[in-house]
Amino acid sequence: MTSRSFRARFEAIHNIERAREVDSVDAIVPAAKLRPYIAAAVERGMARTLSSLGG
Repeated sequence: MTSRSFRARFEAIHNIERAREVDSVDAIVPAAKLRPYIAAAVERGMARTLSSLGG
């Protein structure tokens, strides 16, 4: 099997939609929404940490 045919087979099977279906990723976030998505995740993490520290 050539490197090119191996890559083609791999890429035909492994893609982001499949990863979401098998729970390897939680969500597919469009680039335009990435900054607010990350900011909200950081805020949730900070709130969770402060809560666990009693503050």
